[in-house]
Amino acid sequence: MEPITLLYAAFFLLLGGAIAAATLSRWEGACGWVSLGFVSAASLGLFYLAMHVFIKGAIGKVEIISFLAVTGATLSVSVDPLSALLLLITSIISFCVTLFSIRYIRHYEKEPVLRYYPPLLLLFASIIGVVVVRDMFFFLVFWEIMTLTSWALVVYEQEEGKSFRAGLEYFIATHVATGFIILASILLYSHSAGPSFSFEAFRSSLGGLLDTNPALVHFVLAFFFIGFVTKAGVLPFGFWLPDAYPAAPSGATAVFAGLLEKMGIYGVLRIFCELLPISHYSYIWGEIIAIFGALSIFVGTMSALTQDDSKRLMSFHAIGQVGYMFLGIGAGLYFLPINPALATISLVGGLFHLITIAGSSPVFS
Repeated sequence: MEPITLLYAAFFLLLGGAIAAATLSRWEGACGWVSLGFVSAASLGLFYLAMHVFIKGAIGKVEIISFLAVTGATLSVSVDPLSALLLLITSIISFCVTLFSIRYIRHYEKEPVLRYYPPLLLLFASIIGVVVVRDMFFFLVFWEIMTLTSWALVVYEQEEGKSFRAGLEYFIATHVATGFIILASILLYSHSAGPSFSFEAFRSSLGGLLDTNPALVHFVLAFFFIGFVTKAGVLPFGFWLPDAYPAAPSGATAVFAGLLEKMGIYGVLRIFCELLPISHYSYIWGEIIAIFGALSIFVGTMSALTQDDSKRLMSFHAIGQVGYMFLGIGAGLYFLPINPALATISLVGGLFHLITIAGSSPVFS
């Protein structure tokens, strides 16, 4: 069996699990166990796939379907070590959260599981899509599905007015952030040599603008930065996070802490370490990323000390911990043009902290 087949199998298992959960939603117990069965099978496939990539190397780009003639978009996937790391984290957290939810969801006697398990499994599937596609058009498609399904979990408890307010705040903040990512993508698409949304085309387009239009490069990078740090929860862009954490069910809270925030970090790494050629722009934006990371460390940690609600405390704690990741990534990006060895140490430190915090996120619940 080709390793890439495991990726397809995991994705469609989660889609099938969401459909099965919706079908069995009248029977809460059966719905939970069936969801766990589908998630367990998908998690095993993702775990094996990630180990295969770590041991034998990246899986090259595979084109699934092309819309080049119409939109310039191509649904293509690839699994490199960074994607494999996120898939590994997804496999562990998705299993733990779904297992925990079987008993925990009973606390919500008035809320149907139809609005919990299907969005949860679709959220896991969309995260897989985000980390493996190599085309910005389909990246945004999966990014939007991820945002909508996570919003559905924030507003799950409809008996509580605070859930609606937190959901509205989350919906507006994340969609404004997505708007910035779309705007940056359109700018790069308009300067690409051919009609293509591929990451390779965007890298070439961005590289061509470094000398010809420096101001536009900074605008594009700023739009990407705002879009991804909002999802990551970096202050001041992560203002939505302390309200969304307490409003969502505890299982969803663990997903937010362990996976959703990491998607923002993943986006920053893809843009600033892959699409942006190493240059003095790396130096400038590494410094900016590190400064915002340090700000989140200080404000998030100090704010956590004043909280008397466990979920709000953990939300500010998460903001502080994400700050450490951004500080490491920013320092690594800063040193890329001048000291690659030190840059590698800094980037590895940021990624290592991502692993440790993701591993502890199920405890949040």
